[in-house]
Amino acid sequence: MSTALGWMCLTDLPVPDELRAMLDDLATHETAQLMAPLPWMRAAENTNGNGLHRCLRAMLQPDTPDAEDHDDPWS
Repeated sequence: MSTALGWMCLTDLPVPDELRAMLDDLATHETAQLMAPLPWMRAAENTNGNGLHRCLRAMLQPDTPDAEDHDDPWS
């Protein structure tokens, strides 16, 4: 999971179907809990979601606003 996230951060290439399928399978609540202590996951989490799922949503669906943005009158 960490390697896939790192690759997506380093490239603008579309995510290959095989990688997307792997992410869909492995991005479970348990994986998110295991990755939660990582500093970059703690920085990404908020009251609306854990860091892993917020990172994946931002990387795989960049045009979809985060739920946190809906309540922000300044965004």
